[in-house]
Amino acid sequence: MITYLVTHFKISIIFFVLIFFLSKSRLFSNKFQLIILYLFLVKYMFPWGFFSTKIRLLQRSFEVDNTTYGFGIDGFDSEVIVNTEQNSNIIFAIWLSVFFIFLLIIFRNLLKINRQIKRASFCNDSVVLNIKDELSEIIGLNKKILIRVSDQIMSPVLWWDRNWVVVIPVSVLDLEISRKKIILAHELMHIRKHDFAKFLLLQIIKSFFFFSPFVNYVIKEIFSREETETDLLAISKLDIPPVEFGETILFFAGLNKRYEYQLPSLAASKKNRLKSRIERLFQKKACRKLKIGQNFLLLMTVLVFLINFSSTAFGVGFSDSKAMINPLPTGRITLDFGTKIHPITKKKFKHEGIDLAAPVGTPVFAADTGTVTMVDLDEKMGKYIVLQHEDEFQTVYAHLDETSVKVNSKIIKGNKIGTGGNTGQTTGAHLHFEIRKSNKPVDPAELIKFE
Repeated sequence: MITYLVTHFKISIIFFVLIFFLSKSRLFSNKFQLIILYLFLVKYMFPWGFFSTKIRLLQRSFEVDNTTYGFGIDGFDSEVIVNTEQNSNIIFAIWLSVFFIFLLIIFRNLLKINRQIKRASFCNDSVVLNIKDELSEIIGLNKKILIRVSDQIMSPVLWWDRNWVVVIPVSVLDLEISRKKIILAHELMHIRKHDFAKFLLLQIIKSFFFFSPFVNYVIKEIFSREETETDLLAISKLDIPPVEFGETILFFAGLNKRYEYQLPSLAASKKNRLKSRIERLFQKKACRKLKIGQNFLLLMTVLVFLINFSSTAFGVGFSDSKAMINPLPTGRITLDFGTKIHPITKKKFKHEGIDLAAPVGTPVFAADTGTVTMVDLDEKMGKYIVLQHEDEFQTVYAHLDETSVKVNSKIIKGNKIGTGGNTGQTTGAHLHFEIRKSNKPVDPAELIKFE
């Protein structure tokens, strides 16, 4: 959980500038910006992907004093692995609790709006009803749509109560036919686009990521772009003059009462977004060169979408989802795998892992996803951890100063599991790292690239 949160904020910071530029630019079409915003929203929620890369900005570096560390006298019969930090469970519990509170607030607001709408009377204005039927046929809506009139709302809104309900202010009844047509066209286009369900889902996502200003910003931009897209579809489908459409939006925006819950509405945009929304009604179609540029940016965004950022959370670097990673990214190998000369007895011995230089307190990360099978203290190995992975692989981390996992915990690749130390039989602080397959030692250098 901690890994996920840190990853989320890191990729949010990296991509925020790009998202801000794209959302404010007048060069790109509204539909293109909407697609980009949805892609980045999904990426914010799911940082995983299929490809790996290496971005130094996301990695921590640890300085290593080459003269401080020595060799360990190691040898161990390992078992199985994995764990996740106890703090992660606490954070996740708090996260879900706050999310549940926000869900209750959303539900309360929906009930409040529903009661207010049910108090509205059914529309019996023949002109409004005829316009609704005419527009429904043109748009292709074969659903029962009710029109209610309320003196409690200042701007038209869309609602669902076993049937679609368009709620209009009493003031609409006195408007000219052209404006009535614009009002109903906008709300009926929301029905065609399934915006009510989209807006509700976005509100839930916003509540789930209540801690993230980046998700909040992207969702606000999506709300604004969805309203604009509805405007543009209504204008093109029903051949409505953009000037007349814009004037109607501004008319209701001046009267609009702010709702606690975001609903598809003609004047849902805040004043600071109205200017942008009106300007987009007059946006010219993209030329051929601009369309090529948009397609290129869309391709780049899709490639970013496919990149795996999940392993960057604690700076262990990016790695292929099926490959192990260096448990000590900046550690220098001081003793490699194989038959070596014992540093104390000066006799040959079989070194079943590698030693990596690590100052006491240096974070040690899980080389792969797995389960903690052993956390113990040994006279030779000192404090050590054993993780069990897929395909009968095990990893061993020895001479640790501190361990931060428990037996039977599930651990994700890249999670911090402890800190390097000088416990056990050693000649200096370092990490002894082993990989075993079916309990037989394997040279870690064959599976992991050590710098």
